[in-house]
Amino acid sequence: MRQNIFPLLFTAICITTPAHAGYIEQSFESEWTVEPWDYYGDFAAMRWHYLSYAPWDTSLGQLTEVRVRTKVTGTRADPSESVRIRYAFFTGWAPNDYQLAQVEFLPGDGAAFSLDRSFVFTEPHELPNWAYPEYLPQANYYFESRSVNASHSVRATTTLEFLFREVPEPSTLALLMLPLVSVVMNRRVGQSAA
Repeated sequence: MRQNIFPLLFTAICITTPAHAGYIEQSFESEWTVEPWDYYGDFAAMRWHYLSYAPWDTSLGQLTEVRVRTKVTGTRADPSESVRIRYAFFTGWAPNDYQLAQVEFLPGDGAAFSLDRSFVFTEPHELPNWAYPEYLPQANYYFESRSVNASHSVRATTTLEFLFREVPEPSTLALLMLPLVSVVMNRRVGQSAA
């Protein structure tokens, strides 16, 4: 009986020990100087762009955490004028497809400005929002800077990290279960003999 315990313990350790964890990082750079211009009657210094990103691929394993960090530095021609920063990750164009949409207002308190923001998603109801294996039309990272009357320069770096746990293949799980099956079978044979 003592000999049959060790395969069982080995199987339990293999199943309960967390699988290898990994991460995938994507980085997005924005840098420009923008002057005031007439945007459909709205006079402002404004610029934006879109960069594609890869949503979480569920075939790689179980997503456990998403980290987003945005660092912005810049200068403005008028130190008293505020600058509006907006950045987002989204799929499609519907508002409910936003994984993250954030607006930052940088007050007019000097020629130079900066911000450093981090967001961490770990709740089970938050993580599925980042997995769109069949997204349409595509997944985009969006960045925008805007002031009312004065020109400004911006440099921004945003990083997106997917932390995940690899899920064992069914064949691997079957191999791990073999010692447990052996223990059960041996017990049944022993009981039958008794």
